[in-house]
Amino acid sequence: MHVIHPDDLPEEIWQGFPFKTLVPPDLGEDLGLYILQITEANPHVHDDLNQIYIVIQGSGVMEIGDENSDIKPGCVVFIPKGKRHALTPSVDGPVTVYSLEYRAD
Repeated sequence: MHVIHPDDLPEEIWQGFPFKTLVPPDLGEDLGLYILQITEANPHVHDDLNQIYIVIQGSGVMEIGDENSDIKPGCVVFIPKGKRHALTPSVDGPVTVYSLEYRAD
């Protein structure tokens, strides 16, 4: 059994963004679960991973490819592998998301 609370985990940094690993891919059989705090847009691509964001706190604009959509707490965003994406927080502060990443065959 793997039971964890984010408050019990160390903070890590990925490209300047703080995050915590809730379920590492080696435990999740190619599925990783993270909690991320996004402070600025960071356009990037995952060539072999699909990703799902579940917005917990904050608001902003989600860009996937050439599409943009406003996001807020409760929104679920699917990011397919190979798609350039970025989340730009509103001026009110960072956006906190659960991020699920999994290998795409």
